[in-house]
Amino acid sequence: MKLTTVSTNLARAGAVLSLSLALSACGGGEGSGGGGSTCEPGTFCPCATETDCPTGETCSPAVGICVPGGGETDAGMDTGMDTGEDTGGEDTGGEDTGGEDTGGEDTGGEDTGEDTGEDTGEDTGEDAGEDTGEDAGEDTGEDTGDPDTGVDVGPDPEICDDGIDNDEDTLADCDDPDCESDIACAEDYTPWIAFTNVEDGLDVIYFIRADGEGLTRYENDDLLSRSPVFSPDGSMLAYIGYAPDAGESSLNLRVVDLGDGTVTTFDTGFVSVANPAWSPDSASLVVEGREDGDPANSIFLIDIDSGDTEALTTNPNGDSGPKWCEGDTITFVRNLGGLFDVFETDTAGSMPVSITSGSSIVGGITFTPDCSNMVYARSSGSVFLVSVDTTSGAESIICNEEDGLPSYFADGSQMALTRRGFDTGTELVLVDADSCELVRRLTRDEVLNQAPSVSPVHYEDIDLSVLE
Repeated sequence: MKLTTVSTNLARAGAVLSLSLALSACGGGEGSGGGGSTCEPGTFCPCATETDCPTGETCSPAVGICVPGGGETDAGMDTGMDTGEDTGGEDTGGEDTGGEDTGGEDTGGEDTGEDTGEDTGEDTGEDAGEDTGEDAGEDTGEDTGDPDTGVDVGPDPEICDDGIDNDEDTLADCDDPDCESDIACAEDYTPWIAFTNVEDGLDVIYFIRADGEGLTRYENDDLLSRSPVFSPDGSMLAYIGYAPDAGESSLNLRVVDLGDGTVTTFDTGFVSVANPAWSPDSASLVVEGREDGDPANSIFLIDIDSGDTEALTTNPNGDSGPKWCEGDTITFVRNLGGLFDVFETDTAGSMPVSITSGSSIVGGITFTPDCSNMVYARSSGSVFLVSVDTTSGAESIICNEEDGLPSYFADGSQMALTRRGFDTGTELVLVDADSCELVRRLTRDEVLNQAPSVSPVHYEDIDLSVLE
């Protein structure tokens, strides 16, 4: 796999710019076809069928425009409800890194002799002497890397709501600058929400604050961009983009660093890619993708640092809408030949196991921030949202409206979702997480909003200047 990095720009908060497209000499007229198309080559005209395109170009159903040399087909399930937003999740940690233990104090009891045990991995260093006293406390943090190969030295990361100075800098919880953006320390948790808006038939990403302020169009070099998803640590945004002027012939996965503004494109080689979802530690993504020659989409795991890609599932009817809430469990929707149910696998690609049966799922799935409940849309004459307890399997209807898949606030108090029934199209709204009652209508007079993703951390503001 090849990774390329380019810079991009976001407009200042509050600036809403219109999309300008050079779509010249498009059409063909009723009954025209083949060589009768009046669309000039290379102008990326809108199309519905092959006959709308000039010789040498093909109508891409995923993009809705003519593309050179044959387009791509998105075999995923795009029903106006995004299945890729990340619901937060928790960092499950890992093992120690590079010979140094990032944990603080031991959890053991009283040592009575030389320490020869293991610390989540094999300890190849020797203690300087005998430990004849009691350990000073207990380890409240989690190791974050590879097996320990040396001496334990480093402090734990600060946990912002446990009353303990975890990183041993004499500052605990919200007094520690490391907790500045943590929702436990935010006087007013007002997250940003990224979402997709359809303009002139093409998808464009916007940001807006949960208080309705700062509507901002994401300005980049893409002809279209969709499915934005904040990483659990709030440092990155993944999305799907398409830039034919840069030589791209299909949709691609991109990741924006919200700290320095760079954009990394993952050249997966997929002819179709959709619905990215983050791992709990923000180190990997799962997507639905289709490789050349495959009949349908599968679920793939992508490492952010190396760009390595691994197929986790295969299904002739297609798998879609992956989610990764905790541990190494990957949850997704499987097409069983026209019937759709939720399945689970893991990062090793183990045999998928069904966790619902006959659920009439529409679109994808999401999770509450604590991963205790899974939410999906079900159709039974009309579409409504169902919450499933991940321990007991008990189901309950949480929204009876024609609502899209929600993205939860990190504190679990509200949900951002798209709702029909307003003046025009589908609007982005905030609702109470328990009652599903309307809290705030965020967009108005838009043709179609979809795919909201709520930032998992509190931002006083997204510093757009670093992206210039």
